[in-house]
Amino acid sequence: MYLSDISGAFDKVDRCLLIAKLSQLGLPESFLDFLNSYLLIRQGLVRVEGAVSEAMLLTDMVFQGTVLGPSLWNAFFGDIAEHVPEGSQVINSFADDLTVMTHAPQHVNDSVILEELKETQSRTHDWGRRNQVEFDGSKELLYILHPSRGSGEDFKLLGTLFDNSLSMRPCIEGILGKIRPKIRALLRLRHFYSTAAMLNQYKCQTYGLKEYSKRAIIIPAVMQLKRFD
Repeated sequence: MYLSDISGAFDKVDRCLLIAKLSQLGLPESFLDFLNSYLLIRQGLVRVEGAVSEAMLLTDMVFQGTVLGPSLWNAFFGDIAEHVPEGSQVINSFADDLTVMTHAPQHVNDSVILEELKETQSRTHDWGRRNQVEFDGSKELLYILHPSRGSGEDFKLLGTLFDNSLSMRPCIEGILGKIRPKIRALLRLRHFYSTAAMLNQYKCQTYGLKEYSKRAIIIPAVMQLKRFD
């Protein structure tokens, strides 16, 4: 698996490149003219309780926080899926995050898998150079996921912590480390609450922490999952 992240704010794009990509997607000329005008350089100010910052130029961006911003970014970033994955590789992108995954038979040497992932990384960088964006080297990681011969440090994917053996032990430890102090605090206050109120407090304080990574923590062995009980 190959993880990457575009450096800087994900709204930074080249206006001319974006308009060209929108044209290839079939948008009519009238709408392209509107978007070209919409994406021109503008000034921005920050106002806090009546105090106003100096004006700053907003250029080559899709303007985060706007209705059109996410759609324009997806149009700009979307064709990376055509240039990066090869063979059985599967690409996933979310905002400025990129993940490419593949699978290999058990007998394939780790060095061969890592070489394939490095070639994927190289194709990603090639796409970045053509589209005038840079990928954050500190957030580019190569992993082999396997119960016994996985390689690579623990990593987060959409907020959930994974380890290379997919035991999910670090994730479970992290969740329990947040939940246990809350349970201890609730138990110290049990004389002030009815049973129903205690259950409501328990659900409010712990369910969100546990449910956030629910789809990932079903991966490990039953004994690991029993620790939640």
